[in-house]
Amino acid sequence: MTRTLWPLLALSLACSDKSGDDTNSSGTTESDADADSDADADADSDADADSDADADPEFTAQLSGKVGNEDGLPKESVQMRLCQEACRTVWPEEDGTWTFEELPPGWHALEAVPLASTETDSTVLAPVYIEDGQQRALDGTIKLYAFADKVNLSGEKDITLESGLTVHTIAASFTPGATSATPDPYLAGVRVDPGESALPFDGITGTVLAMWYLGNYDGHISPAWAFTLSDTLGLTEGQSVEVYAANYEEATWTPAGTATVNGGVLVSSEGGGIPLLTTLIFVAP
Repeated sequence: MTRTLWPLLALSLACSDKSGDDTNSSGTTESDADADSDADADADSDADADSDADADPEFTAQLSGKVGNEDGLPKESVQMRLCQEACRTVWPEEDGTWTFEELPPGWHALEAVPLASTETDSTVLAPVYIEDGQQRALDGTIKLYAFADKVNLSGEKDITLESGLTVHTIAASFTPGATSATPDPYLAGVRVDPGESALPFDGITGTVLAMWYLGNYDGHISPAWAFTLSDTLGLTEGQSVEVYAANYEEATWTPAGTATVNGGVLVSSEGGGIPLLTTLIFVAP
């Protein structure tokens, strides 16, 4: 989906001599007066309509929350963005609180963007669904974490992040997204506790067991990169989780196959893997 920023009737009287009767002359005068009265009424009606429009915005839904660093404290140079057909931006208050107002209903892409450096700090992305007229406040503080690892891509190689996530990367499969800060292909990541993220998981059924913020942010991967995870997340041999990646352009969670415990590690399914370098979640169905 493409983001983008939001007869007068003339009366003609036939010429006649001054000997025309008084009745016709009087009738024309009354007709003009009625027309003027109607015009004034229409003007008043338009003014009332404008006043009502100003008083009652088309949309009344709101979304609010709080953003901070990984310790939950206010963080400088963070911009909140909420994108549907157009992107709205707000700067958090000094305490990290923020509010989006007059929102249309439907799916939106919620972002917390670190403007100082998207190569060292993760960008947060989550799809969120807004109901018509809803006044929604997110619980907790959305936290921006510094990347734990960052490796430039070249050729085809396995990259293991500190969290035990090993990704089979192919540089030729990487394409920067519409909001990628740089076209340079690299893999960066930090593992985040989903219970402390304060992110909405709208549209997700099941329990989110694990989550990562990945970069180069909004990088598109095709075909998807296969991966393994040394942490089985408490699952036993043969059990599986569903894999999803936050999709900025579609404002949805993109299904990315499954990962199954095989030989004591989680292994991505054939054809599945990592399709986007954004928020990655593993969900127990």
